[in-house]
Amino acid sequence: MASCDNTVLTGQEGLIQFKPLGTTNCVDDYCPFNGTRIYLPCGADYTIGQCIQFDVNGIPVGEGQSPDSGTNTIDDGDQYYIIDFGVGASGDEDACGNDMEAIPYIVVSQTLNGTAVTWDGTNAGDAVADGVLVGVTNISEAGSGYTDGTYTNINLTGGSGGGAKATVIVSSGSVASVVPTTGGQGYVAGDTLGLSLSFTPGTEAELTVAADDVADVRKDSPGGSYTIRLCDFETVCGVRSFSIDLSRDELDVTTLPCTTTEACSKALASFRKTQAGFATATGTLEVYFTCDQASLQNQLLTGSLQRTQSNATVRLYVCTKVDASGDIDDDASLFIEADIQLLGMSFSVDPDSPTTATINFGIVHVESAFGLQGT
Repeated sequence: MASCDNTVLTGQEGLIQFKPLGTTNCVDDYCPFNGTRIYLPCGADYTIGQCIQFDVNGIPVGEGQSPDSGTNTIDDGDQYYIIDFGVGASGDEDACGNDMEAIPYIVVSQTLNGTAVTWDGTNAGDAVADGVLVGVTNISEAGSGYTDGTYTNINLTGGSGGGAKATVIVSSGSVASVVPTTGGQGYVAGDTLGLSLSFTPGTEAELTVAADDVADVRKDSPGGSYTIRLCDFETVCGVRSFSIDLSRDELDVTTLPCTTTEACSKALASFRKTQAGFATATGTLEVYFTCDQASLQNQLLTGSLQRTQSNATVRLYVCTKVDASGDIDDDASLFIEADIQLLGMSFSVDPDSPTTATINFGIVHVESAFGLQGT
């Protein structure tokens, strides 16, 4: 005969784990990756040392971003560690040339204390044009007999491609500078180009395309993106208590009678019929203040004041069980996992008590509750 456990749970078995606001973000598959940086949406908020995981959305296998110019691209579930973060300065741009001033970015490594990953987007996004002139073209023959001046929108002739135009500066009768303004496409390193620029009899100028003067231009693909999220939940150590209130709407589904009754009948009055509707859930967390601004409880406090409220996830454990390795065994534990919005806080300070704050939150979506999976 199976034994029954009649031990009543107390707060000693409880625990809270959290993924703070700004730690789940969706980024496109090309433009945000520039050099070692990954530019993120404005509400992103990570710290050094956190482990992040990539979820691949709509990017075919073998395509997408590659770390350190490797042959392998990002796979679903790949993990990296944040080794630096910041916001773009004046003049900073993403891989597509968009202004990234004041936009947050992260720098990641494949190991906790490793070197920064440099992203290679050769197979990422959609190709707009191949072989585009992007740099100052080498002047292999300056020519002679030209009229001094600055000439704009001059066609570049020859080579493997076409359509390129440049601003040309002539000094002392020879070409001194050629800067492409329209990149054209189809050019390759080593191409010899000429100038569609009239001149008096002399020597015609020639240009040689260097390897770093030509590039393939790409952009974000319509159906490709990455979701970046924390690898694991982080335990909040400064929580004193939590509460949650779940309720269901009561829907009136009363219908008209299907039969008639005699006017003088003593039959009972008809009762309304109801059924359960949508669920609503709100809750509170009581947390201790500390001076450690990087602590999770303080991130909860500051998060409740942020304008953008999205992508915060909490696990509220009523009973926590651990496995042989000391990790939480979610299959044996009782908990609710939900996406939440922080709806404000209240606190008071006095000399005789620890300083606590009560954070109010609303549940947006329940991922699981006591073993039942959400949709």
